[in-house]
Amino acid sequence: MAVDDQRNQRTVVEGLSMPIDVSVDEDGAIWILEFARFEEDASCFSGEGYLPGTGRISRLSDTGVREIVLDELDFPGSILVVGDVMWVSEVFSGRILRISQPGAGNASGEPPAPSQQFVDATADSGIQFHHGAFPEMISDDPAAMMGAGLCWIDYDNDGWLDLYLMNSHAPADVAYWQSNGGLPTNALYRNSRGSFEDVSEETGTGLTMVGNGCLAADLDNDGWTDLYLTADGADVVLRNEGDGRFVDVSNETGVDAPEWNTAAVAGDLNGDGLLELFVGSYIDLGRKIAKPSGAFPQDFVGIPDRLYLNESRDGEIRFTDIGAAAGLAYDERALGALFSDVDRDGDLDLYIANDGQANRLYENRPGDEFGFTLVDVTAEAGVGDTGSGMGVAGGDYDGDGAFDLFVTNWEAELNALYHNSGDLEFLYATHRIGIAGLGNNKTAWGATWADIDLDTDLDLLVAHGRVPVTDLDSDPELMRFYVNLGSDGSPGQFRDHTSQSGLASIGPLLARGSAVADFDNDGDLDVAVNAIAGSATLLRNETSGNWLVVAGLPAGSVVTVTLPDRTALMRERHVGSSYLATEDPRVHFGLGDHDEVTVHVLFPDQTSVVTERVAANQVLTPQRP
Repeated sequence: MAVDDQRNQRTVVEGLSMPIDVSVDEDGAIWILEFARFEEDASCFSGEGYLPGTGRISRLSDTGVREIVLDELDFPGSILVVGDVMWVSEVFSGRILRISQPGAGNASGEPPAPSQQFVDATADSGIQFHHGAFPEMISDDPAAMMGAGLCWIDYDNDGWLDLYLMNSHAPADVAYWQSNGGLPTNALYRNSRGSFEDVSEETGTGLTMVGNGCLAADLDNDGWTDLYLTADGADVVLRNEGDGRFVDVSNETGVDAPEWNTAAVAGDLNGDGLLELFVGSYIDLGRKIAKPSGAFPQDFVGIPDRLYLNESRDGEIRFTDIGAAAGLAYDERALGALFSDVDRDGDLDLYIANDGQANRLYENRPGDEFGFTLVDVTAEAGVGDTGSGMGVAGGDYDGDGAFDLFVTNWEAELNALYHNSGDLEFLYATHRIGIAGLGNNKTAWGATWADIDLDTDLDLLVAHGRVPVTDLDSDPELMRFYVNLGSDGSPGQFRDHTSQSGLASIGPLLARGSAVADFDNDGDLDVAVNAIAGSATLLRNETSGNWLVVAGLPAGSVVTVTLPDRTALMRERHVGSSYLATEDPRVHFGLGDHDEVTVHVLFPDQTSVVTERVAANQVLTPQRP
């Protein structure tokens, strides 16, 4: 029996055996697949590692429960509802069963052909990048298992986004690489109208690192995008000289970060026009807690995060670490971070995803010493998820004018979705968006809110791959695509369209960093993925529809596009997001079938500009008033 529990905004189902998967069909009915029904006598356990018995599939709807019992169901693995047809996969037998609901109009016995949205464009693009970890065997090196960030960066200002990919290796891999051409290096690929060329050597960017995160940002305000690279070791600052070359200025900048650092994000926190820099730090592998339990990373001491005040001038990059003085209060295990104005008061707040500890939200408030201070508001905001926080995505997924937060977690946990209710209050909404078990049994890393299908609302892309890495064949997992049903009249509701989008046919990846960008300038958003011990992948989006891109905006700018029906679409310009990544620096909108809109840009200094009757399918570069 289904009972609506309004207090917790969830559905309680009584009398279940072992529910393992849930799907929602087009009518809004919930299908629950149970692992097995068996007698209480323990002799029914076969010793084969699974429970034999009859699977039960229950359909919950407003009219009650309708059940279909399959006496020959072996070990149910997952279900997919497409229209009036439900597909059930069996893990051990390998069979796929087709179950038609009573009255179903589709009598075909073949699975539906997916409508391809993404295609693998890697081979044709010219990108030939391979992550250098574990070329011969897998070693127990956590840093090599968790890196693989990437950046979209227009380093030559030609209007085409170039791609920078982080590389790594384990100590046990060194001998192999020294005998096979040298240690693996990072790589910069120049984009020439959608085709890529490796320009690492001539640009000075082919560095050897135990690399993690990549931040593309104009750190000295000279109009050229620089690079900040995090590592298990010393971070690197590469200044863009504007002539096609980068120069390593790490020792001159005041950056002193020799530990294991992860996320790097940038934003102007004090309104002086220069980008402050947050660098998340992870753990000290040389220091264990007093009473270790054998768990990773919980046994190891966390490292203080860094917050660098930008004091650059005259083309010279200069930073001062003010983390503790500005309000950063904890030595925790950061993996992801995001600057976002979540309280809509005109300045950027900071959200940090910590691994196995409470995530943190710091509100940006006025301060005397630096022009701002950061205040921990995690508890009152309700965003302190204690899972294995990895990647962070921010965006207004339900169109209510507030920026929400999404955090990826480990396979034994659900990903955390926080709906922004305003006034620094968030609601844990993972179970409220129509995707039951969001992330369950799948380790998630990179994540992005983006209008992939160009229908005006933000969809969700999530990159997956198991950790710890134990088997390079079985550890890769499918990237997931959750389509937003808002334009279909169900704002804030999603459906898993991984198979329909073409991602399933592309296959699993041992993914870590993922970053969305329109690399071919055709108006839809593509995605690049970096993978542990594998090749980087470039997925081209082949969606058709109207679009608008707003370019040339400083970090923290908020763009609102108003459609002819007065629907408002709001986006924020981020510098650093997802997992160890920097995404498209331009702000993107899908417009559906609308061909003219009004554009409002709110700059970080709170000046604004409104442009009316903007035609679709163009790149708009607003000028400050």
